[in-house]
Amino acid sequence: MVGGKCVILKTNTDFQPDISLLRKSVTSKTKLIIVNSPNNPTGAVYNSEMMKGIVRVAKKAGAYILSDEIYHDFIYDKIPHYSPAEKYGKTIIVDGLAKSKGMSGWRIGFVAGPKKIIDAVEKLQQFTSVCAPAPFQYAAVVALTESLDPNILNQYRRKREVLIDGIKDSYQIVIPAGAFYLYLKTSIPADKFTMILAKKGLAVVPGSAFGNYKNFIRISYAISDKEIEKMIDILNNAVKEK
Repeated sequence: MVGGKCVILKTNTDFQPDISLLRKSVTSKTKLIIVNSPNNPTGAVYNSEMMKGIVRVAKKAGAYILSDEIYHDFIYDKIPHYSPAEKYGKTIIVDGLAKSKGMSGWRIGFVAGPKKIIDAVEKLQQFTSVCAPAPFQYAAVVALTESLDPNILNQYRRKREVLIDGIKDSYQIVIPAGAFYLYLKTSIPADKFTMILAKKGLAVVPGSAFGNYKNFIRISYAISDKEIEKMIDILNNAVKEK
């Protein structure tokens, strides 16, 4: 947008960042480090030690951190959500109400960070979308006073477990600690496998939509139990037939 160069950092096999690789990738020209935890598409959650490591690298380089935290309420494995903003003032938090509040169609989001950054964001936003409809904003204020119902989180945890148990013999799975996705490795190019699944009535996203992941697909378990059972059958049968 303003002439910046994007450097994609490869993760480990468990989709966790490699701090030593991050350190080597940062230069005197680095202005911003982007993190997303819980992660879309992998469901990986970065614990406090990982985040503190990222903060140390950013601080040494004098770079900002942009932290996408929209899935922060969806963590299943007793890993506390940790925002780099807790330790680093040059953090820009991006969040919204689409996930934890179930308001995806309302398109309500927000950003928090250093004043000079927010002032610049405001100038850009005023001349693009102006603002969300006023009734949506009032509803968002009310929604932000409510925490995610623990029963909802338990339902998603159970959906995750049912799905993993149903396809574990057919796929290589890295168990996601958060969000509501599985990122599955495929034995054939994901673009081709995506079409096979589509013909069977299952829509997934190929890994190529997220970078150089030609043998991965992202599936969502934010669906009904009945639909999860159908998805399990389709995924297992597709492996046998490909």
